[in-house]
Amino acid sequence: MTLQFEKTASGRLAWVENAYAILMFLVIVGHFCMYSRVRVSWLVPPDWFCILIYQFHMMAFVMLNGHLAKTSNFNKLYNRAMKKILPPIIIWSVLYLFFHDLFFSFSISLYDFEYGVWYLVSLFCWLLAIKPYVKFMKKIFGENPPEVLVAVLIGLSFGLIDIYNYMSIHRTIAFFPLFVFGYRFNFELFFERFDNLKYRGILVMMIFAFLSSLSIFLFVDRTISSVFNLTKAYVDQFCQVSFIEYGDLFFGVLIRVYVYIISIVLTLSFLLIVPKTTIKIGSIDITKTGGRRLYVYLLHFGLIVILAKVIQKTALFELGNRVLFLLESSVSFWLNDFAGLDLAATHTLFIANSLLSICLALCFAGAFCLILSSDFICSKASFFVEPYANIEKHRSIALKISIWNKFSKYFN
Repeated sequence: MTLQFEKTASGRLAWVENAYAILMFLVIVGHFCMYSRVRVSWLVPPDWFCILIYQFHMMAFVMLNGHLAKTSNFNKLYNRAMKKILPPIIIWSVLYLFFHDLFFSFSISLYDFEYGVWYLVSLFCWLLAIKPYVKFMKKIFGENPPEVLVAVLIGLSFGLIDIYNYMSIHRTIAFFPLFVFGYRFNFELFFERFDNLKYRGILVMMIFAFLSSLSIFLFVDRTISSVFNLTKAYVDQFCQVSFIEYGDLFFGVLIRVYVYIISIVLTLSFLLIVPKTTIKIGSIDITKTGGRRLYVYLLHFGLIVILAKVIQKTALFELGNRVLFLLESSVSFWLNDFAGLDLAATHTLFIANSLLSICLALCFAGAFCLILSSDFICSKASFFVEPYANIEKHRSIALKISIWNKFSKYFN
């Protein structure tokens, strides 16, 4: 029996928008954890929580974008890249350059594409490259070419080249195999095969638990942190620099292959439990957040930095310390006195800090998603996020007014 996938009012697949909404939520949680580690001493999320998010959330974004590119011809992808992706790249690169100079003492280059703009640059390149790449593969290998395998070999080979990460070129090449995988993989058939799988939620949780435990073992063990480290695996070895800078090509290649495999497995597991119908909680349309992901993505970086600065410079910092102290006392009471466990003060402090950090990260991420995807914010920020669509809209209105002015005299 063929599954019928529900579509939203805008004609988009509900499961895709739901996946984007959840992943956008995880992106904000991850960035909140990253910035709070630097700015707020009592907001230090545990390593396992960060690894759980970072080991698949951006990779899932890449694969979904690859899947959406499948149904479009080159002209449509070209128009999407030029009209919807390129203008925000230019606008937000400049805006965040000034924003960074305002809030930080160290400078960044316009071509570094910080604050998430790197992903738009990579997406721009993938949209323009995917059709010529597929055509070239068919010309070389004939029907059913090994497009994903060749893309993986390119991603691994590029890591062996000692080159500066100019205009996010390392991330673009490193993530390209996942984009090709999403382009070629039949997600609808995958859902049909596993739709009737019993206890799939438990199975997915077991997969996440096993692979997350493996990642934590590899990335958090400080004795091998020079090779297996969360920051290096995600930001450096996998995205920004070559393996040469770490002096061990073998482990550099190995960790990238590991990230490719774990990203695909976790993304497919995640999509199995994503609701295939519109998600609404009361009057709140969660699915709509996925449709407005570009607004949330571009706007949340600045808000998180401002929030971290406000907490650091105001009474909220001391308030957080007091809340942490009360939480630590409660944890110590429940675990040591009530449950009969004899834990050291450092352990209870770690548990209290983890609980507080995770709760705040989840709450702020949920609030940011709802606020930044609201009609009010999207209407005010639309010119900066979708400038071409706004120009076309105003041009259409101006044209209609001009035509009416010319012909209205005949009706007077």
